Amino acid sequence: MAFAVPNPKAMLANRGYDSDWFRQDLLLRGILPVIPSRKGRSSTENRLAALQRPQSH
Repeated sequence: MAFAVPNPKAMLANRGYDSDWFRQDLLLRGILPVIPSRKGRSSTENRLAALQRPQSH
């Protein structure tokens, strides 16, 4: 994968790029994937985010 920016720190993409292998490839290259999850996708990220939300009582 070639990038227009020499050393990107993050990559902003649409839901079409939401796949585990794509996210993993970016992370291995030191690039933070900023990609919204597809509708109906159950991912570890979503579950972790829900656990980290402050509870309002």
